[in-house]
Amino acid sequence: MGKRTTLASILLLSLAPSAPARETTVRIGNAPSIASGALLIAIERGYFREAGIKVVIEPLDTASNAIALLAQNQFQMIEGGLAAGYFNALERNLPIAIAMSRVSTPLGHNLMLRADLKDRVKELRQLKGRVIATNGPGSVSTYEIGKILETAGLTIADVELKVIPFAQYSIAFANKAIDAALAIHPFTSQLRDLNLAIPFADSDELIEPGPISISVNMVNIDWPSTNPTLHTSSTWRHGAAPATTVRRIMAAPSAARSSISWSKAASNEGPKCCTSTPGRPAIRTGA
Repeated sequence: MGKRTTLASILLLSLAPSAPARETTVRIGNAPSIASGALLIAIERGYFREAGIKVVIEPLDTASNAIALLAQNQFQMIEGGLAAGYFNALERNLPIAIAMSRVSTPLGHNLMLRADLKDRVKELRQLKGRVIATNGPGSVSTYEIGKILETAGLTIADVELKVIPFAQYSIAFANKAIDAALAIHPFTSQLRDLNLAIPFADSDELIEPGPISISVNMVNIDWPSTNPTLHTSSTWRHGAAPATTVRRIMAAPSAARSSISWSKAASNEGPKCCTSTPGRPAIRTGA
C-alpha cells in the first residue's frame, strides 16, 4: 500500500491559516497495538489540541467489528487490522477508504503454542484437529493462520478456530481452552514471559508473498466534506502535511515515527498500483 497519506494529514485538516475557535471531536476506534504509540504520543504532546481537535479513542477487540460504525460516521477513523469486512464495504460502496498503512511485514507475529504441549506438538502438521485462537473472523490473524497451516499441507478446515480478543489469550491458554493462537506484540512476549505459550511458527518466515499490509487507518470519507470546521483543499486530499506537522512527527521517538508516513509534495513518485470504487478515492496498494 502506497504510503501517501498520514494520520496527521487526516486529523490535522484544520491546520489552515485560521484555526477553529472551538474543538472538533474526532472519534477513533483503535485496536491496541504497538503501532498505536504514534497516536498516543501526538495526543500526549497536545498536537491535536493545539489544532482545535479533541481526539476520543474507543478501544476495539478487532477493527472488523467496527466497519459498520465507521460507515455510519459513529467513528471518523478506525485503526486496526485489515479484514474482509473492509472489502465487503467497498463492494457495497460504503463511504470508507484506507488512508494509510500503519504496519506491514516483517513485524514479529507468531503462532504461539501452549507451553505444556511443547513435547507433544513439534511440527505444524500436528496441529490438525486442535483449537487455534484468532482475534477476529475474516481478520489478518485468520489469514496468517491459514497461510501458516498451508506450509504443512493443512487448511483452516483442519483445525477448530476460536475467536478471542488478544487481551484474553492468556486466560484461554491458562484454562487450556486453546492449543495455539496467532499473537502480536506485546502479547507474544507476555505469553512467553508468563510461561503460558511458546513461539511455534513465525509469520514472517513462513508466509509468502510479502510484504503484507497488516494494520491500516480506515476513514469515513464523507465526514471531512460535511464538517464545516475542516478545510479539504486539494493539497490536503493528496496527503501533503504542513511543515509544522512534519517537524513534530520527526521529533517523536523513532518507534512512533515508524508507523507514520507522509507524501512529499514535490515528489514525482506515484503509487505503484491504485484501485478505486466509483465515487470513492483511489486506494493505494503499491509498496
